[in-house]
Amino acid sequence: MARPRRLPLRAALVLVLGLALGAEAGVVRADEPVTLEAKVTYMTAATVYIDAGSEEGVQEGDVLDVVRNGTVIGWLHVFVVSSHKSGCRREDPGLDVVVGDVVRYIPHVDPAKAAAAAGAGTAPAATGSAPDAAASPAPKRSSSGRGALRDWGLAGRIGVRYQIIEQPDTDYRFTQPGLDLRLAGTNLGGSEMGLEVDIRSYRSYRVSGPRSAELQTNRVYRANASWTGREVPMRVVVGRMYSPTLSTVSLFDGVLAEYSGPRWSIGGLAGTQPNPVTYGFSSLVRQYGGYATLRGLPGRRSSWGATVGLVGSYIEGEINREFVYLQGYYDTPRFSAYLAQEIDLNRGWKAEAESSFFSPTSIFGNARYRVTPQVTLGAGIDSRRNVLLYRDYIDPLIEFDDAFRRGYWVSAEAALAWLTVGANARFARGGDAGDGESYSLLLGSSRLPISWLNVGGRATFYDSARAKGQLYSLAVGVAATPSIHFLFDGGLRQETGLLSTVAETQLVWYGVNFDIAFARHWLYLLSIEQTTGGIEDNRQLFTSFSYRF
Repeated sequence: MARPRRLPLRAALVLVLGLALGAEAGVVRADEPVTLEAKVTYMTAATVYIDAGSEEGVQEGDVLDVVRNGTVIGWLHVFVVSSHKSGCRREDPGLDVVVGDVVRYIPHVDPAKAAAAAGAGTAPAATGSAPDAAASPAPKRSSSGRGALRDWGLAGRIGVRYQIIEQPDTDYRFTQPGLDLRLAGTNLGGSEMGLEVDIRSYRSYRVSGPRSAELQTNRVYRANASWTGREVPMRVVVGRMYSPTLSTVSLFDGVLAEYSGPRWSIGGLAGTQPNPVTYGFSSLVRQYGGYATLRGLPGRRSSWGATVGLVGSYIEGEINREFVYLQGYYDTPRFSAYLAQEIDLNRGWKAEAESSFFSPTSIFGNARYRVTPQVTLGAGIDSRRNVLLYRDYIDPLIEFDDAFRRGYWVSAEAALAWLTVGANARFARGGDAGDGESYSLLLGSSRLPISWLNVGGRATFYDSARAKGQLYSLAVGVAATPSIHFLFDGGLRQETGLLSTVAETQLVWYGVNFDIAFARHWLYLLSIEQTTGGIEDNRQLFTSFSYRF
């Protein structure tokens, strides 16, 4: 699938190179709205674990923002919670979460504790732990909108956003109002039913001199209903969805069924692919798939799993692609590894074109080893030709990393007293950058004596078949209060092109971001950014207002 459209805006969030901004998940006032942060501690093939649980105000069904480099890159859905840890599913199977990423959430406060704390004059701890069913009566459902939805089993958000982009010294102006709706829920109203909805609508206005253009777009990324059996360990989903196990199968309209045991699961899917441009329903491409998974016993210090799948897609009855999907993971407290491999099966016209029946076409893998509690080594490989990502924007840092995505890499990071230091070397093979190498040094603050301040920086030096240059970035985050955050950031990219007539180019960007959470479930964002150099000369403003429940 084609790369996501370029919408260069900055969401106002507090993050510097994957480091928390100092908002501690702990004691909060019952009447003070806050947005807390946690970190991704480790992952398996299907689960992302974070270091916050019921005692930090996380509940099953919560939808958490994943934040990196100052923007939300995706969402996690909480499905299991312990006292101080939670297990989450990726809402987008293609979401590239890494250990150290920050997740942001609005904590829940136990009403009984809040009332007791108010009477005693103390601050209650944020908690989302449910009362023991055997010891306490079932809680009454709230009559408030947010409480009623939560009690019914729904979580999500609805929001409006507005973006303006202008080019200095020209009459070019781009404006885009938008509306987002996201819902997720299981066991709705105590039943076996669930649903997922992700709809994003926007209207674009583009004016350049006497010419103007207007575009209305409604994209449905997810809209499905599910049934999860209680007596029978089976789940059936109907509608528009992703396959969480066969992650290489992206968006499709159809049905998915899975039957699971403690150590195994089998499943299958059938459907059609939406129109790649409009995201409307289309019957042109039909696809089918099946898979089987075997995993280790739960509760062990080490966990492992292996999946084998077979997927086929067809256009008007003709073979489009048939391939075997292999996936495996292994996790221990010190070592984790993940590997996914696709092998095309060439029949008919494809056998003649490829001159072989088997063609290894895509591989993605990574491994991390914790040498000491402070030092971690990593390595990975990525030969995927297309990665399906739904991002609201691509800034200069993301654009650079996307260009060097395909290839392999090694990394190291160390947590010092007040600093986190990291280094990585990436060797690109194909992709937008062509063959080349990049070397990066990352520096971030950690546990500063000034708890409300966080600073991070990056320096990257690269040399590819198309260009060579340097990239520098700096970000300073300030937590004015637990619910009010500022982020000041900027960067410089200097490049010498090797395949163009332009010898040298320089790109400079800087901006300020602000967000405030209030009334426990409202969030306002404001971002202002200026970019100069080359064809990127523009200034932009982005603002959004959302209600989370």
